[in-house]
Amino acid sequence: MMMPLLDIWSSSPLSDLSTFEIVLLSVLAFAVSYVSGMVGMALGVVRLPLLIAFGISVPVAAGVNLAVSVVTATTSGWKHWRSARVAPRVVLLIGVPSFLGAFVGGLTSGSIRVWILLTLVTLVLTWSGVIALARALRSKEQALDVDQ
Repeated sequence: MMMPLLDIWSSSPLSDLSTFEIVLLSVLAFAVSYVSGMVGMALGVVRLPLLIAFGISVPVAAGVNLAVSVVTATTSGWKHWRSARVAPRVVLLIGVPSFLGAFVGGLTSGSIRVWILLTLVTLVLTWSGVIALARALRSKEQALDVDQ
């Protein structure tokens, strides 16, 4: 038996948000996905903190983020595949361990305290931000050296 749409909505993690917050979250999700489509990344690292900032619980935000990442990655991945920018051997090399890690992580996440998960997310985001900043600064230095 199908549940009426409103019954599904009333039990949704978004049901506590105001209409403005839902619209704002949708606009921000569109913007994140628009950028991710251009750069070929699912950008879940941006979406997850956004969902948490809107008051959605960490486990639900993580699940929603992963599901949305699958959809956005599939959409942009297909375009990259058709444009011959995908290396199948590398996909297998990285994909199989990633699949296994995600599967085991999903199984064990319920037994780990939320603050530990948030700390791990914070560390990964900080690390990736520092790496991105270092690369940008190095590129800027190299560009200045070439100009001189």
